[in-house]
Amino acid sequence: NGTPSHVFDARHVYNFFVCSFSPDGTLIATISPYDECCVWNVATGQNVGRWTASYKSGVSFSPTESIVATWESDYISLHHPSTGECIRKIKPKESRSVSEKCVFSPTGEVIASSYMDKCYLWHVSTGHCIGILSGLEKSPTLIV
Repeated sequence: NGTPSHVFDARHVYNFFVCSFSPDGTLIATISPYDECCVWNVATGQNVGRWTASYKSGVSFSPTESIVATWESDYISLHHPSTGECIRKIKPKESRSVSEKCVFSPTGEVIASSYMDKCYLWHVSTGHCIGILSGLEKSPTLIV
């Protein structure tokens, strides 16, 4: 009928920049202009997790919903969705940008990040780079 079922915390959602549903659709993660990532229960509208994340970030749930990734150009952060605890920060050894977009593999064991003409593959449990696809003619677009 066009009537909203829930209105989330206006201090956070007023102009949030990005959002992502969990694979089962029960949670939604948002990033606000106040450098904050929040995870919400879709059925109740209640906040279930919160942590600092740059407003320039993107956000994505792992397929198992046990990890929420946020990213900006020079690193990827992996967080527990309900506690906000940072599980791992993925950052290359060399000082370079690695992520404009990120997406988890179907198993959740690998996360791919694209930047400029490269696509980086990262092992989620170790944070190690396990492959780089390079020499692409245009910036790769990761599709979720």
